[in-house]
Amino acid sequence: MKNRIVAAIFIGACCQIAQAKEGVQLYGVIDMGIERLTYDNTSLNRLGSGVQSTDRIGIRGTENLGGGLQTFFDVETGFCGNGTNSFPGSLVYKGDGSAVGSSFCSGGGFMGRLSVLGLKSHYGVFKAGRFYSLNYDNLVKIDPFMTGMTGAVKNIDPAGYNFVRFSQAVSYKTPNFGGLTGALLYSFGGQPGGFSKGQSYELNLDYKSKKWTAGFDYLKSNHPYTAGTKFNPYVALGKVCTTRFKARADASRSI
Repeated sequence: MKNRIVAAIFIGACCQIAQAKEGVQLYGVIDMGIERLTYDNTSLNRLGSGVQSTDRIGIRGTENLGGGLQTFFDVETGFCGNGTNSFPGSLVYKGDGSAVGSSFCSGGGFMGRLSVLGLKSHYGVFKAGRFYSLNYDNLVKIDPFMTGMTGAVKNIDPAGYNFVRFSQAVSYKTPNFGGLTGALLYSFGGQPGGFSKGQSYELNLDYKSKKWTAGFDYLKSNHPYTAGTKFNPYVALGKVCTTRFKARADASRSI
């Protein structure tokens, strides 16, 4: 049994959680910081939750089935390390208002961040459940702030964060062919009135070499609308000025 705890006090940095090769792992992040926010002609001071990386706790595991086939799962819930959802002003820099729950701070509910069951082999990776969109995965790869802090790519292209996660989803990712990978995602609409109502599908191509990386993503989502409503992916952004001093702890335990 191994234990690993890393704690740091800093201004804007990145940490990663250790991953077990096989077995079951309990992991989590607590990320809080003292913040001063100025927006919409007002300002506030607060202890923020999930300043760079959203607070979370989860369980994930893998098991070898033989013949190069491996099964895996990952369930993850958000929580508010500071004890509150940090309103007002949270959505100004957190983005994706639909993903912010009243008591979980992210994911929208218990185990709402991730709920994944999958298979992995030399033929690729198949998974089902609730997980990140291929579009979001692309944005994370190019964002030096890892989608956190004020300089995150979400403040440049807010439309990219309207589809962070999909529920009732299945996806397949190809093996790596000399740096080139492809992926497909389909999300069932699960709504009465038609098979296509509420469904989404996505196609993704990625190329990565030692010197550069490039990605292509096509996403279509059939949102049901009532008369007189129109979907606008470019949500309104307010001007935000923030100063943050933060502390973060990452912890994981392999069982």
